[in-house]
Amino acid sequence: MADYEGFFVIDAKLTQDEVEKAIVGVEGVISKSEGTVGKRESWGKKNLAYEVKGKKEGFYFVVNFQAKQKAIRELEKSYRLNDSVLRHLILRRKDA
Repeated sequence: MADYEGFFVIDAKLTQDEVEKAIVGVEGVISKSEGTVGKRESWGKKNLAYEVKGKKEGFYFVVNFQAKQKAIRELEKSYRLNDSVLRHLILRRKDA
């Protein structure tokens, strides 16, 4: 397993419960793929540099986790299928 850091931006128009549900969904995909979630950090609501899907604001989150390559493919698939996720980025950490 490798160490990863996932950044994602969720639609700011969602309620706090809906945002939490989206985050739990991401962690669920990691867990189903035999990964483990480490630190989860919220950066709060911020303005986007440019409009994304007609939105000007989003909730920023970072999740550190360990997973196999299979989990990364599943995560990216779930991001693309989830309309509330505006942008995402998954990086492999070498310094963990």
